[in-house]
Amino acid sequence: MQDTIIKYLKGLPEGATRYQRKIYKKYGGVTKVRKIINYDIKHGVTNKELMLFLKMIKRNPSYSDLRNSEGFQGRMDELETAVGLT
Repeated sequence: MQDTIIKYLKGLPEGATRYQRKIYKKYGGVTKVRKIINYDIKHGVTNKELMLFLKMIKRNPSYSDLRNSEGFQGRMDELETAVGLT
């Protein structure tokens, strides 16, 4: 779950290859990420763990490069809305 969230929040790199765009289109949308998170919740991840991980991304200095990426805040808001945390 954590890897999926981080990949979604990073978004596509500026000079993405054709393959990267294809994979992002197939697995990178918020609806696909929401489905993966719901699957993980069904199989053992709790909502509390999900909330703690999202809070850690917002506050932990080790994720500062992720927070500085272009479009991060919009994707984070969209993810929180889709998962139902806001």
